[in-house]
Amino acid sequence: MAPRSKWWRMESFLRGVIQHFEVIAPDHPGFNDSDVCKHMDSVEDMAFHYRDFLDLLEIESVSICASSLGAWIGLQFALTHQHRVKKLVVSNVAGINIPGVESIDPFSMTIHDLSQRLFYDKSKAPQMPPLDSMPIEMLKNRSMHARLMWEKGYDPKLLSRAEGLHVPTLIIWGENDELIPVENGEKLDAALPNSKLVVFEETGHLPYIEKREELLKEISKFI
Repeated sequence: MAPRSKWWRMESFLRGVIQHFEVIAPDHPGFNDSDVCKHMDSVEDMAFHYRDFLDLLEIESVSICASSLGAWIGLQFALTHQHRVKKLVVSNVAGINIPGVESIDPFSMTIHDLSQRLFYDKSKAPQMPPLDSMPIEMLKNRSMHARLMWEKGYDPKLLSRAEGLHVPTLIIWGENDELIPVENGEKLDAALPNSKLVVFEETGHLPYIEKREELLKEISKFI
């Protein structure tokens, strides 16, 4: 559950995953090629969308692998539809707030600055085009991202609710994530009763790019 835009090179990671598993990789509503749904403006809305999505495909249960905002959606889905999740893999999860631990507001900077802050190795950051020639897909993604997180960038009840989630969960985090600190991953691991935290050194917000092979190995071993 993560945007598949070529700018974030998700395809390379997915090619690795499909060598081991049958994979469904949808675009979230409002992202990439997916239409914007006017009534969808919260992570909870997204979670119930995926309930309907699985019903439409006649799939009773799945293992979920998701990153960042997608990981928040995946976690929310598991909280509300626990019986439909076999295993859960979440990376650098958005939506967690810890008093005293500072996170970066992604809407306080340009998309060019943000792309740099996502990586430990800045050379791996994509070369972003000027704003006046930005692909419409990227502007659409940022707009939908803002609809979901502008006013409420986290769920204050997420950690307390996680205490009742018994789905086996693998938490992946980049130790050098500038956007969402690794302390958030540690708090999530402490809250979940059946979880394991794996921290990748010299890694930022996108382990599926900076630590692709290591992440694929952890997922294959866990699922």
